[in-house]
Amino acid sequence: INDRYGFCGHTKPKYTGAMLNTEVRMELDLQFKNSSGDYHLFNTANCIQDASDYQGCSGAPIVNNSGKLVGLVSSVNPGTKMIFGFSISFCKRLLDYAIKDGML
Repeated sequence: INDRYGFCGHTKPKYTGAMLNTEVRMELDLQFKNSSGDYHLFNTANCIQDASDYQGCSGAPIVNNSGKLVGLVSSVNPGTKMIFGFSISFCKRLLDYAIKDGML
C-alpha cells in the first residue's frame, strides 16, 4: 500500500507504410487504492483526459518501486485518475489453463 507503482507502454499506434510508429507512455508514481478480486485500482497524479493517450498500454507490466511485478494494465477511466490492472497471479492462472488445454 505504501509503495509507488509505474508502467511503461506504447500508445497511439500509427502505420506509415509497413512501419508501425508509436509513442512511449510512462506513468510513474501511481498510488495503489484498492483491490477487488483479481483487479487492482491505481490512481495517477493527474486526471486522465483522453483514453486514447493510453491506447496500446493494455498488458503493460505494473511494477512497484522495488521492481516487483504486481499486475498488468487493463484499462483507464477518462475524467478520473483511475487505472485498472489485473493481478499477475490471475495472468498466471490463465496461462496455466492455456498450457493445460494445449492452447500454447
